[in-house]
Amino acid sequence: MSLWYHHYRVSSNTQLTSNIHRVVLESTDTPISKAKAGEFVMLYIPAVGELPLSVFKQKEEELHFVIEDYGGPS
Repeated sequence: MSLWYHHYRVSSNTQLTSNIHRVVLESTDTPISKAKAGEFVMLYIPAVGELPLSVFKQKEEELHFVIEDYGGPS
């Protein structure tokens, strides 16, 4: 487990419903180790802050998230 920042870029953002998106992040450096069931990542977004997100799917250098828009970060 690494507690260091890893750099990713948004490679796709697909709207599944009016308030649910599937976001795919692609590693721009060393990808994180394989996520296990129940684990989450802290996603840092400039001007927003950190958000804890559960990984929906992980393959090679990609992280997939399914995110519901509920009005803003808590």
